[in-house]
Amino acid sequence: MLDSRTLVLGVLLPVLSLALGACDDPSPQDRAAAAADAGGKADEISDNEPERLDDVSFYPTDAVQSPLSSSVVDNIRSIVASGSGADDVFMSVGDSITVGSGNLRCFGEADVDLGAHESLASTLAFFREGDAAGSNPFSRDPLSARVGKTAKWALSGSPSPVESELNALEPSIALVQYGTNDMQFGSTFASALPGFYSNLGDLLDVIVDDGVVPVLFTIPPRLDSESARSWVPMYNLVIRGLAQSRSLPLVDLNLTLADIPGHGLVGDGIHLGSAPSGACDLSEDGLRHAYNNRNAAALTALSRVNQALRAEGELDAPVLRTGQGSASSPFVVDRFPFVDAGDTELRGATNVDRYDCSSANEGGAEIWYRLELTERTSIRAMVVDAPNTDVDLHIVGAETDGSGCIARDDRLLEVTLDAGVHHIAVDTFVSSGAPRSGEYLLMLTEL
Repeated sequence: MLDSRTLVLGVLLPVLSLALGACDDPSPQDRAAAAADAGGKADEISDNEPERLDDVSFYPTDAVQSPLSSSVVDNIRSIVASGSGADDVFMSVGDSITVGSGNLRCFGEADVDLGAHESLASTLAFFREGDAAGSNPFSRDPLSARVGKTAKWALSGSPSPVESELNALEPSIALVQYGTNDMQFGSTFASALPGFYSNLGDLLDVIVDDGVVPVLFTIPPRLDSESARSWVPMYNLVIRGLAQSRSLPLVDLNLTLADIPGHGLVGDGIHLGSAPSGACDLSEDGLRHAYNNRNAAALTALSRVNQALRAEGELDAPVLRTGQGSASSPFVVDRFPFVDAGDTELRGATNVDRYDCSSANEGGAEIWYRLELTERTSIRAMVVDAPNTDVDLHIVGAETDGSGCIARDDRLLEVTLDAGVHHIAVDTFVSSGAPRSGEYLLMLTEL
């Protein structure tokens, strides 16, 4: 087992580099054909590797850009092939960080120092040529981004802000960042996060249904208050979990800012600062500032996604989920933080009706997770679920028969566990004789 404050790791496959470049713009028909042809590109799994459930992969927390594995690439090609958006047009969706003068706009101008990112020059030129309702996508003032707004606002009204921007631009990619202002709603994790999960998930559905690929950004640190600072990791787990479970690209903005003094934030401890030379200066000096790093990460994501849609470059190897989610073969929790999406209606099985720490009727299907700790550790476990779904959290010991139950709650548990093997069951509550099974997001962090 690994050293203290770590978990026993499963097998991690290496992440390969995705080559950068550009080629002639394919037609939507060519792109649809490429999506159809991509089906045989998934990496084979040898017989001696752990048992796994299909190609569900984790997004490593030490990578700014999530892996573009075969399942992700197939998914984003399928999304774009279902629409008619322009390949060289993207839209921006978000709050004040998105509409700030430092965000992307300078890429629409002539002189940009790409520094060590010179390989992104072709991507920059490609999207500069895009027609975003009369301007290029970098210079566009988006209808779907406003100061102080939330994911719920983006869907409000008819047409909503995001629908208005989709109709105005007809893009193929959407850069999406919400969460900082969404913290205003709810006084606890248990009261605030379910709404954010639902609102952001609904927003992604609208974008995908229009044939547009969402690229999600995690939110930056907060230095304006200690409570806000502590909430950021949980909101970022929701963002990561939605991207991961839906096979959508993710940019870890929080990680890009981790090593910059003060995280590159301005005096209010919330907003991003820019280099005196401009936010699109990607030289070594420029990248000491927050917006410059965000712009570098955004341009890299545009390049990677654009190439994947063109069937260019190598696929990244996925970090696959180990286990089957059953009582006899639980999914393995092999890292902190950990986030995983499930559906007790589609994947669960009924093994336990009641746990010895509660009289609640958990007669619906459950999904199991196995956690092995090397030392006594305090953890936070939280589950958020879809509307009309009611799944509950149970932390038990080494057995998966409902005995040895340590704690149970419908949303949030904060407990200290001894070293050894423990299990977490996400189980379906039965109300008026009907199981309330469905989709959920499980999040685990170390306290």
